[in-house]
Amino acid sequence: MAPTIHSDGAALLIRKLLPSSKPKRVFIGDVVVIRDPKDTQRACLRRLAAVEGDEIISTDEKDKPFVLAHNQCWVLADNQVLYMSAVHRSDI
Repeated sequence: MAPTIHSDGAALLIRKLLPSSKPKRVFIGDVVVIRDPKDTQRACLRRLAAVEGDEIISTDEKDKPFVLAHNQCWVLADNQVLYMSAVHRSDI
């Protein structure tokens, strides 16, 4: 995975996509801004890992593979000190 974005004074350019935009304008590996699921007034930077139709397979054999449904995506936090309880599902 690409390195974490650091807040050392660097600028971040954000392009807003309208809800009517096709998800194909966002690509795996892109950094996206999503609303925090616990506080919708806050924004979170995440990296897009999978989009609708992609199969998600866990390294834990107890978890069954599943396919992301229409308008779903899988995002990852670059900050590796986050715990699983901080990871949430989000829609595109």
